Amino acid sequence: MSRRSGMRVLELKKKEIGLTMTYEVWEMRTGNLVASFGREQDALALVRDALTAHGDAYARSLALVREDDEGGHTTTVAAADQLLERVRVPA
Repeated sequence: MSRRSGMRVLELKKKEIGLTMTYEVWEMRTGNLVASFGREQDALALVRDALTAHGDAYARSLALVREDDEGGHTTTVAAADQLLERVRVPA
């Protein structure tokens, strides 16, 4: 099973049991929510586009946060340079 297929199966399983995640991109200097997505790869695509359009300095001000829709628990997935490394690595 490919990584992409495995991720899709995992997303379907989460929906079956009622557990969904939201992936949010935050601008850390202002504390503003930039966008929210149902899939991590979509959030990473936004960061990749921001990096291309606005450069490293702006992209370093972003953070990717995962929120559990069940309990509202949030976890920082990656921020600043760590986030840039994630978007520069081919999926």
